[in-house]
Amino acid sequence: MRGFLLLLLMFLTSNIYGQQADTIYYKKGFGTSVFRYQGKVLRPGQMEDLVRHVPGADKEMRKAVLNYNIYMPVGIAGGAMMGWAVGQSLAGAKMNYPLFGTGLGLALISIPIYNAYARHSVNAAKLYNRSILPVALEFPDRLVRSSALGLSLRITF
Repeated sequence: MRGFLLLLLMFLTSNIYGQQADTIYYKKGFGTSVFRYQGKVLRPGQMEDLVRHVPGADKEMRKAVLNYNIYMPVGIAGGAMMGWAVGQSLAGAKMNYPLFGTGLGLALISIPIYNAYARHSVNAAKLYNRSILPVALEFPDRLVRSSALGLSLRITF
């Protein structure tokens, strides 16, 4: 009996780790969107190469990469400007409010550009996954969310 359970456990474990699906898994959260393919994290350029031959997904991913290439330098520059102003202030110099305000403006501008990147890249992943699956089943994205006002039920298809 003990040997049978050990054999069953080995069989179940080998099936779990032995089969890597060809779907792109994505996790979208506040300020993050992570894409995984066969257990590896994809960067936008790698994902663009992967979805290149799927009609519709290649156009969505091109838009996503364009937005990514815009929001990254703008967001980094805004964060660096704010950090430089705060760092000078902490070092004893007078706070440079114009520099801080410019950095804050750049950081705020990068937020909608990031949201566009996330939207287009998730759409590209969905189109890619639909192209490789014979029947595309969409499950709700998240059922229960928590916020400052409490719990809410939201079903997104």
